[in-house]
Order: sequence, then structure tokens, then C-alpha cells
Amino acid sequence: MKSFKEQYPDYQENWTFYFTSFSDDRASVALDLNLLDKAPVNGYQWRCVLMVRLEDSIRGHYQELDDMDDAAAAYLTESIDAVRVGRITFEDQLHYIYYLNQDTNPKAGLKGVLDKWKVEWEVELVAEPDWHTYLQVLYPDRYEESQIHNREIYEQLKEQGDDGSERRPVTHWSYFETPADRKQFMKLVMASGYEIGEELDADEKTEDGQVNELRYGLMYWRSQTIEPEEMDAACARLISQSEENNGYYDGWETAVKGK
Repeated sequence: MKSFKEQYPDYQENWTFYFTSFSDDRASVALDLNLLDKAPVNGYQWRCVLMVRLEDSIRGHYQELDDMDDAAAAYLTESIDAVRVGRITFEDQLHYIYYLNQDTNPKAGLKGVLDKWKVEWEVELVAEPDWHTYLQVLYPDRYEESQIHNREIYEQLKEQGDDGSERRPVTHWSYFETPADRKQFMKLVMASGYEIGEELDADEKTEDGQVNELRYGLMYWRSQTIEPEEMDAACARLISQSEENNGYYDGWETAVKGK
């Protein structure tokens, strides 16, 4: 059986993170987005979760936690060809998630790696050939993807001297199946203070001959800050309202301020 590295010798990771909730527990999720095109990886049928309890002695010690993560990852990926897919950080626990190509619990090998950090930890190994945890738990939904995208734009603007706090016009786009769907959506966004920029009607078919199912677009805008909390809330509402009207929210843009 070929290892992951043998199957994908040129593979490049693409890590990001977002915030979410599991039941009533707030958590941050980090994951390698580029595995989506590979999952489930042939032969990697066992999900392995390294669970670390965040005691007061280590909670908030980010460098120590990063070092521990790196040490565990080095052992698992290099010694037993594990695939590192993500991490969930709760208030009192860290869950490091891998997939293995062998039904062997790596607890014995990890003990020699993790003992120096004096933390409580456990390993769970279960069969999961469909990679449900990566695809359905870790991988972001539309709202979480928006949060990631918003943060990336925010960080780009910060690099240009814009901290996001100055109000400015922010333009958004949504696309719909019918003019009636678009009209109903227009009423909703206008009630929330948006102004309509332009109605965008595309051809019935795309250039490659495919039916253009969402051909009735709308460009709209309002003045606001682009601070993450405000943008995340605004985008989440627009995603929901677009989908409720058989549409798709397609993102936003704005000008750099504060230079």
C-alpha cells in the first residue's frame, strides 16, 4: 500500500482556521483545505484523534502548545505515515486529528514524544474510511468559508495600513434563479440599509453551453466598517437571505482607507 507521500509527492498544505460552535461549546477549527481534493485518501481508513487536556499550567502558553503539536505531528507523519488534517481547540481541550493507513494505536510511540510537556492526553483510533470528520466536521460550510475569506481580506488591508475601523462603501453581489427571487431579496436588503447599485442579467447559457441557473444578479452596497465582527455578521445574514430566495451570495469588495 502506498503512503500519502508516495501517492502525492508534490502535495502542498494550505492551513487556515475559523471559529464555530459544537453544541454550546465555542471552538476554533484549523484544517488543511487542500486535502478536500484528495479525501478520502486511498488506504487511510482510520481516524486518529490525539486529545490533550488544557490544564492551567499550559493553557495560554501558545509556543509550548505549538512545539507539542509539531513534535506529535513529526512522529505521526514521519514514523507511521499519518496524514494531519486538522485541530479543534475547545476551552479545556485540544483535539489533533489525523488519518492512518494502519489499524495500530500510536499511543506507545507518542508517550515518548509527549511526556516532556506533563499534560494529560489520550488517543482515539476508529475506522472511518469515508473521512466524515474531515469532510463534514472540519471542512467549513458557507458561513465559515465567508469568515475565512473576510479575515484574509482584512489582513491584506491591514498590511496596507487600513485597520478596518473607518466606515466606507462596501459592495456586495448575489445571484438568483428568477427576477422574482431577486426582487424579493432586494426588499430585504433595502430594509437593512443597503442601496441598490445594479441589476445584472447574464445570458441563458454560459460560454461553454451550460445552462446558467443563477443568471439574475444584483450589486448592492452600504456604508460600514470592515472590522471582522461586523463583516462576519453582515455576510452571514446576506448568505442566509440569498439562499432563502433561491440565490447565491458571491462576496464583497471595498476600497483601502486610512493610508
